[in-house]
Amino acid sequence: MRRRPVFVLAVAAVMTIAAACDGGGDEESTTTSTSSTRPSTTTSTTGASTSTTAAGPPTCATSQLAAVISEPSAGAGQRTATVTFTNNGSSPCTMFGYIGMQLLDAQGDDVPTNVVRTPGTRQLVTLEPGGQAYTTIQWGVVATGNEPTDGPCEPEPAEVEITSPNATTSLVQPWNNGPVCAEGTINTVPVMPGAPPQQ
Repeated sequence: MRRRPVFVLAVAAVMTIAAACDGGGDEESTTTSTSSTRPSTTTSTTGASTSTTAAGPPTCATSQLAAVISEPSAGAGQRTATVTFTNNGSSPCTMFGYIGMQLLDAQGDDVPTNVVRTPGTRQLVTLEPGGQAYTTIQWGVVATGNEPTDGPCEPEPAEVEITSPNATTSLVQPWNNGPVCAEGTINTVPVMPGAPPQQ
């Protein structure tokens, strides 16, 4: 008669342990389900963002361009001309900002050159195949400072290297415009779309 309480307590203990084990399994299942849903949501968001991004045309490469310097117009002690670029490639390209220039003598050696960027509004210019962009350049023809007044103010260039905006190589063109005074100072403005206006 005294053994019955012991049996009841043992059964109760077994039921309690079983209930605890069942409860832990439900918690693990719920946690796993929630965790596996998050990566799916993140991936979906990233994919949507990537699909809406489109790359524009690349910067114009020297190999796809031609450059022409116009006949200069004369002013009081100065000359003004345009540099026109044409996209001879088969795909669009872009320009943004200022050109670079380096005057050369007949042997291909550097002649003093100082390109000055005149403040102006820079804009992204897209050149379709056959499209054009241009800039204006201006330089002095009167000796300044310590430059001689009884002869050429500076060595006379034979050619000029022209570097389009953001390019790393140059186009070489003839320079038939005489010496550039003020130690080779050439003023220029940002490139603009289209052909230059008629002078």
